[in-house]
Amino acid sequence: MLIAMVVPIALIETWLIWKRIGASADADAVVSRDIANSVLMRLTFATQLIVELLVHNKTVGGIAACVAGVSAGLLTMRSAHLEAFSELAMNVFMGVSMGIFLVGSLPRHITILLITPVLGSSVFTWLHVVMRKRLAS
Repeated sequence: MLIAMVVPIALIETWLIWKRIGASADADAVVSRDIANSVLMRLTFATQLIVELLVHNKTVGGIAACVAGVSAGLLTMRSAHLEAFSELAMNVFMGVSMGIFLVGSLPRHITILLITPVLGSSVFTWLHVVMRKRLAS
């Protein structure tokens, strides 16, 4: 059940990161900087949970999420300055820590209740980007 909720988050966030990488550097990018920050957090969160659920190891999940989050963050950065690196580090930290906290620490029904808004947030962001792209064309 948990993996079925988390895989769509990872797929949506990967698509949004891909859109951010492919967008031009102008201010009217498909995935704005503000959205990219939450996308990065949800991507690291989903990566951590998927890997942990598959290998049953929080450390491996955390390392995989850290690598995925930092890589995606570096690929989507428009400029390399300390504020951007600070945001990148905080988004990766929040995504990893949310994922580590959820699995095994709480009863399954509470975990599902906590993952549901993250899934909803991913879907709403995806819909926002798709609708914005359609309105622009």
